[in-house]
Amino acid sequence: MEHKKSSPGLENAVFVSDETSDAQQGSYADERGVSGSKDDNSSVSSISNDSERSILKAVTRGPGLLNSRHDKNATSEFSAFFNLLKANIGTGMLALPQAFFYAGVWVALVMTPLIGIIATHCMHLLLESSRLLCARINAESLSYEETMNAAFITGPEKLRPITKFMTIATKAFICTTQIGFVCVYYEFVCENLYQLIECNPSMSLGLTLVDYKLILFIPFLLVCSATELKVIGYMSITSCALFVAAIAIILYYCTRDLQQYPVGDLPAFGGWKTFPLYFGTIVFAVEGIGCMLPIENRMADPSNFSGIIGVLNTCMVIVVCLYTGIGFFGYVRYREDVQGAITLNLPSDEVLSQVTKGLVSVAVFLSYPIQLYVVAQLFTKLWTRETDSKRTILYKNYGVRAACVTFTLCTALAIPNVGLFISLVGSISGAMMCLILPPVVHLVAVWPERGPDTLLIVKAVFIVCFGMLGSIVGSVTSIFAIVDFFSSSANGALLCS
Repeated sequence: MEHKKSSPGLENAVFVSDETSDAQQGSYADERGVSGSKDDNSSVSSISNDSERSILKAVTRGPGLLNSRHDKNATSEFSAFFNLLKANIGTGMLALPQAFFYAGVWVALVMTPLIGIIATHCMHLLLESSRLLCARINAESLSYEETMNAAFITGPEKLRPITKFMTIATKAFICTTQIGFVCVYYEFVCENLYQLIECNPSMSLGLTLVDYKLILFIPFLLVCSATELKVIGYMSITSCALFVAAIAIILYYCTRDLQQYPVGDLPAFGGWKTFPLYFGTIVFAVEGIGCMLPIENRMADPSNFSGIIGVLNTCMVIVVCLYTGIGFFGYVRYREDVQGAITLNLPSDEVLSQVTKGLVSVAVFLSYPIQLYVVAQLFTKLWTRETDSKRTILYKNYGVRAACVTFTLCTALAIPNVGLFISLVGSISGAMMCLILPPVVHLVAVWPERGPDTLLIVKAVFIVCFGMLGSIVGSVTSIFAIVDFFSSSANGALLCS
């Protein structure tokens, strides 16, 4: 294997030599669990453009991607399971009771598992595409955008001219999704701390929600000064532990005295006007597809990730059941008064609920750096020149982080409703990452082997149309709902539960 200097943005890349033997290629294909042969690489051989060949040979090995299954730092199935579970559990889950309110109790009870199944299937499509392309181009591992890039370069010749566009678009949606996450995190922490302090007479400082957003800018700026993944990893572990404890308490509150709240009094369908808001929220919640490939790439035995009772299916079954339970019981308990985050409905005068709000706020606060990391690294690379010193690069990295935190502050000031914010982010970027792009990249990736497979085409068109319809209608509905929120008397009002 030959190592060459990487192109900008691929500083930690591995390059595979043209002289790689067929035996090596077949061995790698067997290791990844994908059958491969010399004929499988025919689409690579047909590429005459040297620049396209060099792109295919670059495999990112930066933060979040693994090395190889034989690496001493490779993770076990147990570790991969909890990493994937953590990636799918966050602020979106706390908004699901309001999502059930938008859709109606019985419609949401059916649609939540259905969308979870479709999202899980899309994860399998992306994973299958990545493994197939790794075997085809003899790559060690591929990230989401690299999978898109390799699929279009080695796919049908008529689609190869748009390879660069599709790769850039995928990166743009990844950045949009991550920025959307941190914006939601900022708003979430501010709203919860605002209610926690101002609803308690003994703690009230007489401040407004805007005051809290401005004051918390400094702590968010400080926590984002951590640039080392090891430090950020410790923050994430602490965040996960706090979040699990908070979820257990939230479930207790949602199911307490539940017999006093009959399900039959709730509407089965919330109406077409609010249903798109449900779509955006649920897609935001289940959108853990961006972390799936890095987690699978870190496994010592990737074959245990995608089986019937593998890591992916087992994790997603638990996630979907948890989402359905939180959404259902939260809505049944708090009904039409349910807030954009279920923590805002917890009693303000009970110590246990106050502790819960504090735990969730700290957990989300500590998750902020890891969500910002990808975006900060990307924009720093775009800003960095080859002549820059290490000190200059470090200063630019801090500058990018400060700009990102400032942007999240401005966005939180502009959209002061975490529930509508979640629906907007889910509709715009979540649907694209989770439902639209995976069927596209899978269809293009398998085309050289399977050709125009009617079943695959019909399935891909159905999922893409479903995602596009939900994305467009959900985005428009979320924007109108945000405008209505600004014109209502509830804008900026403190709601003490």
